[in-house]
Amino acid sequence: MNYFTSFLLKYTTPILVIAIGIISVKVLGFILRKSLEKSKVDKALHKFIINSSKLILAIIVLIMFLDSINVDTKSIVTVLGISGGAIAFALKDSLSNIAGGILILITKPFLNGDFVDINGVSGTIKQIDMILTTMITSDKKIVTIPNGIISSGIVTNYTRSGIRRVDIAFSIFHAEDIDAAKRTAEAVALENKYILKDREIIAVITGNSRGMINLELKAWCNTDEFWEAKYSLEEKVIESLSEKGYTMEDKLVVRLESSEL
Repeated sequence: MNYFTSFLLKYTTPILVIAIGIISVKVLGFILRKSLEKSKVDKALHKFIINSSKLILAIIVLIMFLDSINVDTKSIVTVLGISGGAIAFALKDSLSNIAGGILILITKPFLNGDFVDINGVSGTIKQIDMILTTMITSDKKIVTIPNGIISSGIVTNYTRSGIRRVDIAFSIFHAEDIDAAKRTAEAVALENKYILKDREIIAVITGNSRGMINLELKAWCNTDEFWEAKYSLEEKVIESLSEKGYTMEDKLVVRLESSEL
C-alpha cells in the first residue's frame, strides 16, 4: 500500500502534465483553426500560425513535464536559448524570407493573378508561399523570388486599380503637320473598342531628336484587356499615320505605365 501511494505521489503529476498538455495542444489547434477560418487572415498563413502555436505550447508542456520529474530545467532552457540563437543566425536568410512571406500575406500588396512589377521583373503572380513567390512573365517564363527581397523591394501592382494606361511613343519629321498627327492618334484611340472613353485620351509632344519630333499617345483600358488594347492601338496608330503620308521611324516604342488615378 505504501509502495502504491508512493508511486501515485511520484508519477501522478507528470502523467497529468503530459495528458493535459496533449489535450491542450489539440484544443489550441482546433480553436485556432476555427478562429482563422472565420477571420480575414490569408489561408496560406493558417497552417503556419497553427503549427507555430502548437509547437510553442508543446515545448512549454515538455519543460513542465521535466520539471515535475525533478529534472533541472534551467540548464535545458539555457541550452535551448543558445541553440535557438545559433540556428536563427545560421538560417537568417530563410527566416528573413519567412518574415517577408508573413508581411506579404498580411499586408497583401498583391494577390494571386495580379500583374505586378517586382524590382524590375514583371509578370502575373501564380503562387505565394511562406518563403517564395512565383510569377509568370508575359513570355511564359517562371520566375521565383524570395519573399525577403519582395518585402524590402519596390512592388508596382498594375491590377489593383482595375485600369491601366497604355503609353505609345512615336516620332515624325519636323516638317510634317504635328497637330494633325496628334489628332490622328487621338482619333485612333477613340475608335478602339478596348480604350475607355470616359478617361483622358491625349497625344503630346515629349521632345525632339535627330530631326524628329517625339510624340506620345496616352489612353486607358481595363486591366484584363491591356494586351489587346496595346497591340491593336499600336498597329492602328502606325497604319493611320502612314496612310496620311507621315514618315515613321523604323521602330515604334511602347512603354507601360502604372495607373495613377
